[in-house]
Amino acid sequence: MGTVNYSGSNLNWNAGYNSGAASVFPTGTIDCSANPCSILGMVQNLRTPEVFSWNVNIQHAFTNNLTLETAYVGSHGSKLVGIHDINQNVPALDTAGDEQSGRPFNARFPFLSFIYQMGNIYKSNYDGLQMTLNARAFHNLNFVAGYTYSHSLDNVGANWDFGAGSGIPQDSTNPQREYASSDYDMRHRFTFSPTYNIPGKKGFGQMLEGWQITSIVSLYGAQPWGTMDAGNDLSHTAEATDRWDFFGKPSDFKSGANPTPYLAGDGSFDLAPSPALNDPICSAHARDLTSLNFAGCYKAKNSVMTPPAPGTFGLMGRNIFRDAGFKNWDFSLDKTWKWRERYSAQFRGELFNILNHPNFANPYGGQNGWAHNDPSAIGTFGCGCATPDVAASNPVIGSGGSRAVQLGLKLQF
Repeated sequence: MGTVNYSGSNLNWNAGYNSGAASVFPTGTIDCSANPCSILGMVQNLRTPEVFSWNVNIQHAFTNNLTLETAYVGSHGSKLVGIHDINQNVPALDTAGDEQSGRPFNARFPFLSFIYQMGNIYKSNYDGLQMTLNARAFHNLNFVAGYTYSHSLDNVGANWDFGAGSGIPQDSTNPQREYASSDYDMRHRFTFSPTYNIPGKKGFGQMLEGWQITSIVSLYGAQPWGTMDAGNDLSHTAEATDRWDFFGKPSDFKSGANPTPYLAGDGSFDLAPSPALNDPICSAHARDLTSLNFAGCYKAKNSVMTPPAPGTFGLMGRNIFRDAGFKNWDFSLDKTWKWRERYSAQFRGELFNILNHPNFANPYGGQNGWAHNDPSAIGTFGCGCATPDVAASNPVIGSGGSRAVQLGLKLQF
């Protein structure tokens, strides 16, 4: 990086980065008169991240056609790159109440707000039991059945997006508190893919031969999601990554077709009557009644999520909730006619999600998430609200949508 010359409210960069500019080191002035500027830098002794992997594999053949493979797979990542704000506002020192005067570097650099720093601050761990049963030509049946029991943990799932987003910890002074189940953690995963050649019999037009059934069954466990309050700024840090307090069973907040039930406050820091303040469970678990009356309360069964007191961080951990998992069964039936050795025709009928089982997107995180994890966004918090393929803007057949039927004819010569 080059030097930054500060004069009045302008930053004069001798070197920097300007996306899309012809020069990597442009000259010019960045005006910070309206608001203090934010910057990104890195520690001087940035180290190369390290990932160690290991596995133990055992294979056993029951017959010439049936084998079982069992493996333990593990990995550990250390010195992983993470980004945090080393200039995070300290509410107790914010004498002006502007979320700027309490920043640690405000006295030296009053023209800077967020000072994002990249460093080796994170880690990851994975442990998994992986089992595969494979049958080949076993009484006209071929199949692969796989099961994985695993747990993945890390500090962040999307560190490429920082600033009012998912890459910054709730409390930048304690980024290790983010260590929890990974966004893509899936404790159980089962797949079964059989192909069965129906025994044939000579008959008119080959109608009693050449039939084949193929299927894929996918049963995936629930993936985590967590909260990220980007609108209320109850921590007074303006990082837009606040979490709330949670009391009860996280399983009560399982996501699905509808948002989590919400009891509204009156939008002000007072004790005027409101649904949230009048609810005995919400008010009994709120650390601060004024925050409760300002931001409201989420309640499902006997579990509640309440906002923290102003100037404090929520007590709930990262990714404590789970979605409803993923269940899908695809099925196909095909018929092949053969003429001589060079010519054949195959008709296929394919049914995706044959049971029309509803699958819903993860509110946030996971492989199919979208931003329905903000408790300040009333009416969407905790809602899957769409199938995974629609939420990911990738409506591909077989990726979580409703039942679909597809017919095809293939000629070979």
